[in-house]
Amino acid sequence: MFQWYKGSQVCYAYLADVRQGEKLYSDLRKSNWFTRGWTLQELLAPSLVGFFDHDWNDIGTKGSLEELISEITGIDNFINFEKACVAQKMSWAAKRITTRVEDMAYCLLGLFDVNMPPLYGEGEKAFMRLQLEILKTSDDESIFAWYEIEQTDGIELRYGLLASSPKQFKYSGCIRPVKIKDHANGPLKWEDRPFSMTNKGLYISLHLIPETTFRPFGEDWFIVPLKCSRAGGKGGWDSCPVIRLERNVVDHIERYGRAPITGIDANEKVVLLNDKGIRHQIQISKGSAQKYIYVKEFRFRHNWPSTLQRWEFAINASLLKGHGFVASQYAPMDFLCTWGDSAQDEISLVVRSVPGTVAGVLFTNTKTRESIVLAIIVHKIHPPCPGSALIPEVSIPYRYRIILVSIARIDTVLI
Repeated sequence: MFQWYKGSQVCYAYLADVRQGEKLYSDLRKSNWFTRGWTLQELLAPSLVGFFDHDWNDIGTKGSLEELISEITGIDNFINFEKACVAQKMSWAAKRITTRVEDMAYCLLGLFDVNMPPLYGEGEKAFMRLQLEILKTSDDESIFAWYEIEQTDGIELRYGLLASSPKQFKYSGCIRPVKIKDHANGPLKWEDRPFSMTNKGLYISLHLIPETTFRPFGEDWFIVPLKCSRAGGKGGWDSCPVIRLERNVVDHIERYGRAPITGIDANEKVVLLNDKGIRHQIQISKGSAQKYIYVKEFRFRHNWPSTLQRWEFAINASLLKGHGFVASQYAPMDFLCTWGDSAQDEISLVVRSVPGTVAGVLFTNTKTRESIVLAIIVHKIHPPCPGSALIPEVSIPYRYRIILVSIARIDTVLI
């Protein structure tokens, strides 16, 4: 169908829920035509698309309405859309729906120039097959630049590198192919190595940078920069999407799974590191290794006891307030913790009892411009650590470390 539309001289789109008048643009933004999966190829493939309203009045073309359609769909270049990376193309379909689950994959075949037979009844497996077909002809690592963390009743899910739905690329419209010059100037040596799917999972070569933010994870957690970019300042390409992998060893066999990353930007939901950040991670982790690994393409779970779901800390800030410090900002690290400040002198910080959780409150003095950060980090260690005496005595391997960090010079530590 994609090739059929591409070969047409003109394609007419009838928008039954749009009427000319003062609400024309408002109706266009709400039109179901821009939410259906199959209409994406009808929009992109033809060189000329004419739009008609409920009464068959001509309301414009893809060219004349380009700015508005770009705002609605997130597609910023209709002429060279084929040069977009996999993640960006997937983001165009993230908010679209189809009647059948399988059609969400089938309607994208032409966009990625791949072929595969339809097998209605396979459900979400269709989208998995689509990604595998894409990997057969492309080494675009942006296909792994999706984001989703599911958590229910103390259960965290781990994934493979491939997504289960285009919806997981909702925040990936900012991803772009990496430029050739960035291959040479970047901190990592990118090598073109093939991917392959085996009975052990996806066999792929990646840069594994040991996670050093949370020492208790040791050698089991890795930060993995992907070979794609996001536009930076002044048109530069200085940000690299990052994922985290967790290594599990069972019977001396290594298995990797995709793990959540804390500290995710609430607006973008895509974790990014610039060249400086990557170099810093490599330096503090004493090097980066690029090697072939197997990553599972199915979910596996970690069960956390429900009794460890949350801990609440009451932070007495009256002494800090007396010296001119007030709580000005907090870092709940996405879904892992929350806080409230119903009373100015006492701050309630609720932290989830999952290793790697970080909660923090920033106190600032507007007169002296000095700052203090109170950080609470959940560790996965057996020996007690500083601050563990504040936690009720329970027989669990989790302890909390409470750190007071000075961002600027502070004469006296008050907490």
